[in-house]
Amino acid sequence: MGSSEVSETFFAVVKRIYSFFSASTHRWEVLLKDVPNVVKRVTGTRWSAHYEAVKALQQYFIDVVGALNKLCNQNENIDTRGQAILLVVAFPAVCILTMRNSSVRACSFY
Repeated sequence: MGSSEVSETFFAVVKRIYSFFSASTHRWEVLLKDVPNVVKRVTGTRWSAHYEAVKALQQYFIDVVGALNKLCNQNENIDTRGQAILLVVAFPAVCILTMRNSSVRACSFY
């Protein structure tokens, strides 16, 4: 997978996380209990907008995953639970893929 494909996939997951939490006041409240710095939406093509969107996710990675895990609970409706399960798997996997891709490129300079 090329670096542009990895970037597109990564930012698609970032957008999906924002959309997931912002679609419901209940989900947003679960997120805010764990993450003091609000997750931001990726807007436009400006890199500064991408940076701001990723900053909170990077700083509070464990807490965001924790909030997603809370929403995987059987007490949640099937839609919330299903989307949360997908994001719990996708978000860390995409982050690892992005880091691996960056590491391979960095090593190729030596």
